Amino acid sequence: MYAMTLEALPLSHGILLAGGTIAITLVSRLAESRAAAPVALIAIASFYVVFAVEAQSATWVVTLTASLFVLMALLAYRTSLWFAVVGLALHAAYDLFSPQFDVASPEPEWWPMFCLAYDAVLAIAFAWWILNNRLNTHPREEM
Repeated sequence: MYAMTLEALPLSHGILLAGGTIAITLVSRLAESRAAAPVALIAIASFYVVFAVEAQSATWVVTLTASLFVLMALLAYRTSLWFAVVGLALHAAYDLFSPQFDVASPEPEWWPMFCLAYDAVLAIAFAWWILNNRLNTHPREEM
């Protein structure tokens, strides 16, 4: 029971923070920009690089991994926003499995469950916005 509570806390905080992010994104009308999802993906992937630098461990492995998410974000911005949704979903999976690999896990112990929840909620929100035409899905209109 105690272990479940410790795991549930980061999950619930990730869900709550993602909900706050979604609310701010909607109120500010940032959700209407095609850059919102790609920028979120870049920012989320960057945290692991920060953790690696701070821990002075496996910086190149983590930077390479983060670069793949940045590439997905750029593809999303230039072509289809679905790349950002898939990137966020894959990042949630990365959060789930990264603690299994010491080389790619310099983050705090609570971080993977927190980030998994945050990533998953944002992926669902951006997917819903795309499906309901709430985002500018045309690559050339904001350039």
